[in-house]
Amino acid sequence: MAKPVLMTVDDDADVLRAVERDLRHRYADRYRVISADSGATALDALRGPKKRNDTVARIVRQHHGEIRVDSQPGNTQFTVDLPVQQPRTQ
Repeated sequence: MAKPVLMTVDDDADVLRAVERDLRHRYADRYRVISADSGATALDALRGPKKRNDTVARIVRQHHGEIRVDSQPGNTQFTVDLPVQQPRTQ
């Protein structure tokens, strides 16, 4: 089974490296740690796991959710929307 994914995004390269290093040190045995330096590269990183049917993308899809990103210089925000209940199918 694929590991769950932790993602860090920061447009400050030094901060990004430090956070990624700390996440890997603390969580690498349980999570796949990925990083991105902008909203665009973060989207690419998220598309990669989705193409390979990775855990995060699969869970979001199975729960009829979506992943969105809003990126402006110096500020990138990811939103994962998951509905409270599964839609009813008839």
